[in-house]
Amino acid sequence: MITALQGCAVALATAIVCSGQTPMENKAQEIKKLIEVTGAAQKMQVAMDIFTPKIEPLIRQALESGLNKEKVQNPENLERAVNLIMAEFRKQLRQQDLIERIIPIYAKYFSNQEIHGLIEFYDSPLGRKVVEFQPTVLLEASKQGEAWGQEIAQRVLTEPDLQTRVMEILEGKHSLK
Repeated sequence: MITALQGCAVALATAIVCSGQTPMENKAQEIKKLIEVTGAAQKMQVAMDIFTPKIEPLIRQALESGLNKEKVQNPENLERAVNLIMAEFRKQLRQQDLIERIIPIYAKYFSNQEIHGLIEFYDSPLGRKVVEFQPTVLLEASKQGEAWGQEIAQRVLTEPDLQTRVMEILEGKHSLK
């Protein structure tokens, strides 16, 4: 007689064989979906778009510092070389490659069930709202944190007793004890 657990195992095995994917491949697909629904893929692309132009001056500098100036026939050749390198860099800078590197990180920390739950959440109206407003909330929270830190620093630096103790330490009259 087949138990319920054995029946589930057979059903799972059949689903895997029929889908042609291993459990890890299924998990990887789910993680890709999670990366999409959280907006992380879009943020990666934005970051890559911001990051890429910052590479060009570094490449130019590396070429200039490594070149024998007499070998460069004219400055246009340097520009053409930089453009060639940047074109190859852009060609190899594929978002999908980065996502493939990130999948094992998600797989390490989240179970299949947790990934599925996260996808359900981020696919919900509330989850979509979190994705939409999280960057704004983080930016505003960061500004508040910065203002708070400045207020504390101002209070600390203008505290008379602390100023006296700091001067004593600087003049060698008092230790930190």
